[in-house]
Amino acid sequence: MAPISAAEPAFPKGSGVDSAGLILFTLAAMGLPLLGVAAWTMPPLTGHLGGPRRRPLAQLLDTLTYPSHRPALALTAVLMFGAFSVIPYISVSYVSNAGRLVSSVSLITASIEPRRRGGFMSVNSSVQHIASGPGTVCGGLILEGGPANRCFILERLASSPSR
Repeated sequence: MAPISAAEPAFPKGSGVDSAGLILFTLAAMGLPLLGVAAWTMPPLTGHLGGPRRRPLAQLLDTLTYPSHRPALALTAVLMFGAFSVIPYISVSYVSNAGRLVSSVSLITASIEPRRRGGFMSVNSSVQHIASGPGTVCGGLILEGGPANRCFILERLASSPSR
């Protein structure tokens, strides 16, 4: 029997089974025992639920108006806007800015009281997504395609006289 080449499917045509589906099914089946062990050994995480119930909108308003949250959310918005405005240069940007993002996230999360951290992190995620939109638009406006996909904005900046 000849070995199967990369171009040939591992299962006969019409069998309803493809290689990717079988791999995913196998991985899921292998993970089930781990899920059972985790459910059996993990302690319940319901200790924080015993306090007084708060309305979601009141909690959101409290998170948005708490004094130390505003600068942290503003920093998140500026970081995300800046990061997404350089998406066209993503490989260079990530190599040079990954450390800055890690230290900023550490600073942001350290400024939040532990009892308020859950609500804050939810709002912080929303701020990240909201700020990434205008940042992407700004990054797109910076670039201007041309022959051979040259980046004309950089050429203009390099050739413009200093003021």
